[in-house]
Amino acid sequence: MSYARQSYRIRSYNLWNALTAIDIVHAPARARLISEENIVRGNHVTDAVLAICREKIEEFATELTAPVNAAVEALAQERV
Repeated sequence: MSYARQSYRIRSYNLWNALTAIDIVHAPARARLISEENIVRGNHVTDAVLAICREKIEEFATELTAPVNAAVEALAQERV
């Protein structure tokens, strides 16, 4: 999100907060996502392993839903 802040002049406090919330969720999950990706890229991955990876990624996606929706809404308000 720091790239978004550098490349776009943020005029809305709501957008700034939403991007910060995305960072707060994403930063600690970054290592977990890389780990899951590496597991899935490995050879001999079983259906059970894929199911666990999918579950962890779905949890991450759920955590991001509210801040991403807030960012989309704030962006829409900036264009008005």
